[in-house]
Amino acid sequence: MNADLLTALGLLLTGLGLLYAARQLRISRKIARGEFLLHLYELVQEHNCVHAALTDHGRWANKMGGPRSDEEWFSVDRYMGLLESLQVLVEDGFLDARTVDRQYGHRIAAIAGNDVIRQRNLVDQAYRWKDFIALWRLLEKEDSYCAIQDNEGDGKRWSSTMRMKVAVNCPDDEALIQDIIDAASAAGGGKIGNYSRVALVLRGYETWKSEPGATPHTGEVGKVSKEPSVRIEMQCEEEDVGSVMRAIRDLHPYEEPVIEVIRLESVG
Repeated sequence: MNADLLTALGLLLTGLGLLYAARQLRISRKIARGEFLLHLYELVQEHNCVHAALTDHGRWANKMGGPRSDEEWFSVDRYMGLLESLQVLVEDGFLDARTVDRQYGHRIAAIAGNDVIRQRNLVDQAYRWKDFIALWRLLEKEDSYCAIQDNEGDGKRWSSTMRMKVAVNCPDDEALIQDIIDAASAAGGGKIGNYSRVALVLRGYETWKSEPGATPHTGEVGKVSKEPSVRIEMQCEEEDVGSVMRAIRDLHPYEEPVIEVIRLESVG
């Protein structure tokens, strides 16, 4: 009787141990997947200059606009090569099409919607981009939140609803603050519903040390500086991030302005 009880208790403990191990494994997989997705997002952000050129207000926005130089084509090919790796992850079951569509569908469609890139890479050199084409076709079948028809009705165009926050530190100078807000607003920032020029201004101070080779706006090379500063935060659509950042940089007095771009997740 005691032996049977001990055996039953041993089996129970073994079962509980297996359940605990399985739970820990699921948690570890979720953490690993989250870390991978974050790293992938960071890699994609490195190609924002190409994505910005493809948006409605970018330098390749007109019907015949597109990369011309070897350097521009190299940047486009690197960007497409990174995105087409998503097709392999979908095929392997690591990612599902809906997740890819929500995160990167607008980027893939922006590439496919550019006449110059589509003709060269997806038509003339289609044999090189089989995974990208397969992913593009797969996402076209999704009921995408960012899919709309273009004005001419001759193909599908996509527009992202993803919002971003652009934050910049600058000297606590009221005229400069208002100029930066005005410029960022003109570039597409600060629009929320029926309101425009929406910005948050937080006051504090900045400290830094200018190293040899720097040409600081304030302070001296080799010495620690501390100056009153403000942080300006404004929201914009993802497609306007490049324009907003350029507008800020053009006005900013610092040699290396501190500009942050933060993805905003929708709730509800």
